[in-house]
Amino acid sequence: MATLSIAGTVTGGSKGADAVTLKTFARDNGTTDALASFSVADQQFVYTKPGDESIGQFYRCEVRGKAAEICADRLSKGDKVAVTGQLVQRM
Repeated sequence: MATLSIAGTVTGGSKGADAVTLKTFARDNGTTDALASFSVADQQFVYTKPGDESIGQFYRCEVRGKAAEICADRLSKGDKVAVTGQLVQRM
């Protein structure tokens, strides 16, 4: 896996859904673990000739533990974020 750092904007959920989805899971030892998932849009500007537009890429992000609870509490659609983590490609 490769490490990736991106800076972009949190995209909103479809049809009024929350931008961050928080799920909690029970562990075997009786504790719980949180998982937050959200999407980040990143814009890259590619200049080949005057009038060219930016290219947008979307990344699906997952955060675990206490950081997941903080993301669910504080992030909303349109917020600017910087994310560093492991890149996993699924085809």
